[in-house]
Amino acid sequence: MNLRYFVVDVDGQFRRVPTAAAEAVWAGEADAGELDVILGSELKLVSALIDESLNPVMTFFLRVDLDRGAITEESRLAALEAITAGQGRRLADQRQRRQFEGWPDDWRRQLAVALDTPAASFTKLGLGGPLVLSDLWGVSLDTVMAYFEKAVG
Repeated sequence: MNLRYFVVDVDGQFRRVPTAAAEAVWAGEADAGELDVILGSELKLVSALIDESLNPVMTFFLRVDLDRGAITEESRLAALEAITAGQGRRLADQRQRRQFEGWPDDWRRQLAVALDTPAASFTKLGLGGPLVLSDLWGVSLDTVMAYFEKAVG
């Protein structure tokens, strides 16, 4: 299982970004300028888990506010709260709903083109993604990926 990261630029276009750059921005080791994409005041990050045949297994959406290109502790905390909000009921909380709002209407088509897969294959959607879960669970990204590998089968 592999990860592919995409961000949405100010024109609403999905742009694939290098794995190391996306992970460094989330970790606070780099600002969003390292992604070489014009973003504006927020980072819209899609994490696509793909199988060995390059088919999407699960797609995660994350929106975080940026301050001069950096993810702040407040925006990181807001993302973590969105994941845990709603007491287990999907989209029961406004923080969860915000994570799924504001994406381009044609997001499925854009990701399908980027991953060279049918748009209908994006059926399993989630909030946050492995980077956020790594922080939330207090484990390495490799551990999170091993969890998904086992869960998917």
